[in-house]
Amino acid sequence: VNWADAPTRMLRAQWHPFTISSAPLDGVVEVHIRTAGDWTRALHERVGSGESVTVRLDGAYGAPVEGCFGYENLVLVAAGIGITPMASVLRQIARLRDAKQCRIKRVYLFWLNRDPSSFTWFEDVLVRLNEGDPNQRFLLTSVYLTGLGNHRELYNFVLWRAWSAHFRKLGTCPFTGLNVPTHWGRPEWREVFRALKAQLHGERVGVFCCGPPALSDALSDQCKQYSDRVTSFIFQKEHF
Repeated sequence: VNWADAPTRMLRAQWHPFTISSAPLDGVVEVHIRTAGDWTRALHERVGSGESVTVRLDGAYGAPVEGCFGYENLVLVAAGIGITPMASVLRQIARLRDAKQCRIKRVYLFWLNRDPSSFTWFEDVLVRLNEGDPNQRFLLTSVYLTGLGNHRELYNFVLWRAWSAHFRKLGTCPFTGLNVPTHWGRPEWREVFRALKAQLHGERVGVFCCGPPALSDALSDQCKQYSDRVTSFIFQKEHF
């Protein structure tokens, strides 16, 4: 993306790569941009003031997640803003399901975030898919809040108990609005893949990750460990 009418020559000269978060059938091109530097901060201030901006696009370019539609069972893992390619996939899946043209049988979504407010980025698409699948037979969503430290610390323990009580009473998480609880900390990937293998015995499973290298390495190791001649986990990644 190039900001064609940016206020300075330096900003106008820059090109920045972003992942498309809209689906091919949406009819629009949408990206989610995190404020992380001078260029994105200036763009955020301009858009936030209500002014329009002119941008130039070069692309789109291929991404590993495009291969997900070749599988009947998917595991999508995202960390933070890495949810953007997964959101594109989920939006496309929602449209294909509406048209009765989706061959995917089951999707496991794992989304890790340090900041609770980040879960609102794609709340609309997650709520839409969950509403159409109240018993979580198609989309199984697991969200993890990683940025609050150890829940045995007093403040965090009180907060954790409060949102747990909210979920038990109303059936939705106060942070995400979804009908699935928010987990504390990071997933135990060994336990996750042990359960996946039991549920998907004999299947060919596509595992797609968008996150930091450490997360990708951990998932790659688990895919190798739990694949055999009967059940296979095929891993693909992209880094943000």
